Amino acid sequence: MGSSKEQHDRAEVLSSEILEKLKTLTGTVPADSEEGKALAELHKEWLMLYWPVYDVEAHQGLGDMYVEDERFKAFYDAAVEGAAAYLRDCIYAYTKK
Repeated sequence: MGSSKEQHDRAEVLSSEILEKLKTLTGTVPADSEEGKALAELHKEWLMLYWPVYDVEAHQGLGDMYVEDERFKAFYDAAVEGAAAYLRDCIYAYTKK
């Protein structure tokens, strides 16, 4: 939707990186660790390809939706059980700064 090929390609790369990091970090590294916050920063970079302006509450709300909406939860938890909740917790740790 109005994205360039470069933006689309970057979004695909970031999405893959996020899923790979979720597989590695979920259940092994605390969400408020540097690695967890870096994951949330990566997620923010992905979001900014679609959002015109960054908003902390909206980012947190998206994390909540990943856990509360079964479709999103199933998508992230397919990578590794608990990934949706872990990503949400990383986002909250990142946005507290």
